[in-house]
Amino acid sequence: MEATKLLQRKESLALLEQLPEPQHIWKYFLLCTETPRPSHKLDRFRKVLTDLAPLLDCEHSTDSAGNVRFRAKASKGYENAPKICFQSHMDMVTSANGDVTIDFEKDPINVFLTDKNEECWMQARGTTLGADNGMGVATALAVFEDAKAGKFEHGQIEALFTADEETTMGGAENLAPKPFLDSDILLNVDSEEEYSICIGCAGGMENSFEIPISRDSLPDTFSYFRIQLKGLLGGHSGIEIHTGRANSLKCLNKLIRQVSKANDGKIRLVSFVGGGAPNVIPREAEATIAVPSDSKDAVQKSFNEFFQQMKERFLSVEHRVVDGKRESVMVLEIEESSDVKAAALDSTSTNKVLDAVDLFHSGVIRMNFDVTDLVETSINLSNVEIKDDHLALYSFARSSSNTALDLVQDSVEGFVRLLGGSVSQPLNKFPGWDPKIDSMALTEMKKAHEEVMKREARV
Repeated sequence: MEATKLLQRKESLALLEQLPEPQHIWKYFLLCTETPRPSHKLDRFRKVLTDLAPLLDCEHSTDSAGNVRFRAKASKGYENAPKICFQSHMDMVTSANGDVTIDFEKDPINVFLTDKNEECWMQARGTTLGADNGMGVATALAVFEDAKAGKFEHGQIEALFTADEETTMGGAENLAPKPFLDSDILLNVDSEEEYSICIGCAGGMENSFEIPISRDSLPDTFSYFRIQLKGLLGGHSGIEIHTGRANSLKCLNKLIRQVSKANDGKIRLVSFVGGGAPNVIPREAEATIAVPSDSKDAVQKSFNEFFQQMKERFLSVEHRVVDGKRESVMVLEIEESSDVKAAALDSTSTNKVLDAVDLFHSGVIRMNFDVTDLVETSINLSNVEIKDDHLALYSFARSSSNTALDLVQDSVEGFVRLLGGSVSQPLNKFPGWDPKIDSMALTEMKKAHEEVMKREARV
């Protein structure tokens, strides 16, 4: 299919001309960036897919969970060959920097190319790109285009595009039974590691927590400051949790805690908010604090000093390269505010909040000792917000061990109880995918990988 008939934006067509082969994969990925596809708002993208199906000589069906399935008949003489399904998910994580205005339900992703470490990379301006799992969708569509063109012989092939993977897994969990899907082998195309074949994945669960707080009126001798931490790299908590990327919630909380300690505990919290999607390492956070007016110069000085230390501590990870030198991406903005209406937290509640966010673990809990560099269990502190009468926390834990997930649940429940809080039942809990080392599919994939990539695949 010609790109000019598929892509609507001239920016996409111009970008496609700069991209290497296989261009039909890039063509379909750019279609994904043009079409809004946030979780639970996928009708527009579903229509794009179902309109494509007949053009690719496929029949299609949509089940009650919103999953879309393509099916192409086997090549002549291959009717008895194993039936293969390529599975990807339609939705993307929708996260934007605070200075970016975008409606993810209506607007396209603003995509550009950049040089990075002598390589060409595709990026999005101030938002998530959606390569998870837009590249999987694009790859599956490209396979069907090649099949239609007769570039290879095949048994029956299917593509399954699932809904709401980034939030509830609702599409996969409520997949219609056979004959909606009729394949012998399912290949998930949602891996992001080059030269690797994934044969299992972590299960996960989300939790929300509430810790009670009390507020207190302050005299006119206090001044108020709004503090914003931004610019952090963030990332997908299922992929980059082990890389040491900074969590904006933990970092801003640590700064306030350090400054308060350096100034005799005089700081009072008024507000604290940050985070986004549960599976995104937070990139931004902001807080409003109250300090005695006669201490505000010392407090500002302390923030600058401790922030400089923080930038140096995270420079190996939180940086960009400018003229061959690493430069911190972390930005701290402090401004005095005169329009604060909410009462400050009392001293005990201020310390409780600072303790809770500081001590709540966010990162790797345990590595897998059978597979090199594989995280077994982790947790991401994804959201923090001070409400009227409680601190609200939200986390997303992952593990390839269902037992380990239960242990994480026990640990966080105990931690929150120590602070007088309450814990929700696990939300959107889903099990892991147990690996099968001796499967025929894995054997054939390893052979094909070595033939095409000229190197052995990491399993």
